[in-house]
Amino acid sequence: MTREDFDLTMVMSLLPTIADKLEDLPFKQRAKQIRNDVVNSIRKQDKFFMDSGNLEIYDQQNKIQRAFLQWLDEMYKNSK
Repeated sequence: MTREDFDLTMVMSLLPTIADKLEDLPFKQRAKQIRNDVVNSIRKQDKFFMDSGNLEIYDQQNKIQRAFLQWLDEMYKNSK
């Protein structure tokens, strides 16, 4: 995997995770519509990326997502 491939995989791993977090936030009216547009755009890009990927990309994306979520949990626990 080239550095460029890794960077793309990293970005495409974090965006769906961020979209999941955005969906959990209680926005109202216009902000909710904008959030939904952003989330839908991320989902479309993720689907395109995953459909054109291979097993190595799936595995790498999964590892990055798990590490990112673990880091977020640690940051939350340490902020209490």
